[in-house]
Amino acid sequence: MPSGAILGAAARWTAGDREAAAVTLRIAAAEPWSRRTSAAIATSAALHRPDLAPATLPHATRPRETHAAALLSRERGELTAALGMASGTRRLRRFGGVVRGELALLAGDVAPPRPSSGGGAAVVHVVTNALPDVVAGYTTRTHGIASAQAANGEVVVATRLGFPVAGGAVRAKASVARDGVRYERRNPKRGEARTVDVAAAAEARALVETAREARILHAHSHHVNGTVAQLAARSLGVPWIYEVRGFLEETWVARGGDPGAEFVSLSRDAETRVMLAADHVVTLSTGMRDEVVSRGVAIERVTVVPNAVADEWLSGPEAAASARARLGIEAGTLLVGTVSSINGYEGLELIAETVLALRALGVSAHGVVVGDGPALPELKAADAAGVVRFVGKVSTGEAREWHRAIDVFLVPRLDTSVTRVVTPIKPLEAMATGSLVVASDLPALREVVPGESGGLVLARDATAWARAIADVVERGELAARGNAAREWIAGHRTWSALVGTYDSLYARAGARVD
Repeated sequence: MPSGAILGAAARWTAGDREAAAVTLRIAAAEPWSRRTSAAIATSAALHRPDLAPATLPHATRPRETHAAALLSRERGELTAALGMASGTRRLRRFGGVVRGELALLAGDVAPPRPSSGGGAAVVHVVTNALPDVVAGYTTRTHGIASAQAANGEVVVATRLGFPVAGGAVRAKASVARDGVRYERRNPKRGEARTVDVAAAAEARALVETAREARILHAHSHHVNGTVAQLAARSLGVPWIYEVRGFLEETWVARGGDPGAEFVSLSRDAETRVMLAADHVVTLSTGMRDEVVSRGVAIERVTVVPNAVADEWLSGPEAAASARARLGIEAGTLLVGTVSSINGYEGLELIAETVLALRALGVSAHGVVVGDGPALPELKAADAAGVVRFVGKVSTGEAREWHRAIDVFLVPRLDTSVTRVVTPIKPLEAMATGSLVVASDLPALREVVPGESGGLVLARDATAWARAIADVVERGELAARGNAAREWIAGHRTWSALVGTYDSLYARAGARVD
C-alpha cells in the first residue's frame, strides 16, 4: 500500500467517500506494525471509528505504536487502559495528562472557585452551545425557555469555555442579545483549557463573574455543565438545578460505542453524581423521570417540563402555501421528510424507502432532508434512486420555512435505549406548523405524538409507513389532521404556557422569589 494511502483515505472520508476510505484504513490497520499501521489506527481514532481497527492489536514496541494504541483505547472508552500506556516520550506523557484530566472531570475532581457573593434577580442558564451558531434541538429548547422567561426578568445564557470560537467562529462577539436573552461567551486564557478538568475549573470561575446577579443557576446536560454550575453556585451561595436532556452514556452507545466500555460506567456515575447534588432536577418525559428516580433521586425532587415551541411557530395553511411557493415545490406534490440533525440513530434512511413505497401505491411523493450531521454522507449514499432532496444546514428562519412546506414529517428513530426515553423537539415544531407527523412507535414518541394528530408506526418498516401515510391522503384527512396537531400544540406545548412551571420549581429549589 503506498505511503500516502492513509492521508488519502482521510481526505476521501472528509469528502464523503467513506466506504472506500474505511476499506483502506481497515486493511492498513490490520497489517503488522509499521508507520502506516500506526497512522491508520490513529486516523481511525481521530475519525471516531475505532471499529476500523482490529479488536486486538499486536504488542507495541515503539513509541508511535504505543501512542496509536493508546489513542484507540481512549476512543473505545477504555480510559484507564489508555492512561496506562502514557509514559516514556514527551508526546505520550502529554497524552496521559489529557486522559488524566478526563478521568478527573468524570469523577467531579475539579478545583472550586473562590467564595464570592451573588443573589441578584437573574436566571443564568449554563449550557454547552447555543443559537445562532448551533441550530439543533438542544439550542432551540434553551432559547425557548430563556426567551419565555425574559418577559418577566433578566435571563443570561452562559455557554462553555471556547464556544463558538473553537468551532471556527473566530469573530464571534463575547456577548450577544437575542429576543431579550443575553448570551455570554468567553475564550480560555493561556493554560485554561490544556485539559478538560482545568478547563472546567476555569469555566466555574468565569461563571461566578457572569452570575453575580443570579438568583439561581440552571444547568443543562451533560454532567460537565452540572459540575461547573455546582461549583459556581457554592461560591455564590445560590441554589442550582440540573436539567437532564439525555443520558450521555446511552447517547455514546447509540453512536456506536461499546456498552461494556469503562466510559459508559464512568459517564453514568458522573451524571448520577450531578443529579443527586442538584437542588432540583428537571427532565423532558415521564420515561426520563423514571430513569432519574431509579438512580436514587427522590421523585419529589424531579419535575417533568416537556419540550415545547414558541408561539410564533403556530401558523395556518396560508403560511404553508406561501412557504411551498417560495421554495419552488410543485402543487399537488406530497412532500415527505424531516428537519433534523443527521445522526445514525435517527433512522433517516427510511425516508427514501417510504417515498418509493408511496410511489408504488400511486401517491406522487417526494422526499426532503433539511440539516447536517455526521451520518449525512451515508444517508446520501443510501438514496440510490435519488428521490430525496438534501438541503443541508440552514438558518432558524429557513428551517421554519421547510417545516411549513413539509406535508408529512417523519421521525423514523431506531429502537435504541436512548431513543426509547429521550423526546425530540422536532415533531412538536412540525405539528405547530400543521404537518402530519408519523413517528416510530417508541415510548418517548408516544408522549409527543397524540393519535388524533399523528401516527405511530413500527420502526424500519417502510411499507407500513407508506401505508399509514397513503391511508390519510386517500381519506382526504391530511389537512384536518394537520389542524388537529396545531391545535394540540397551542393548547399543551408552548413555552409561554410552560414557563410558570420553572418559576415554581425555582422556588422549591430555594431561589429568592421577587
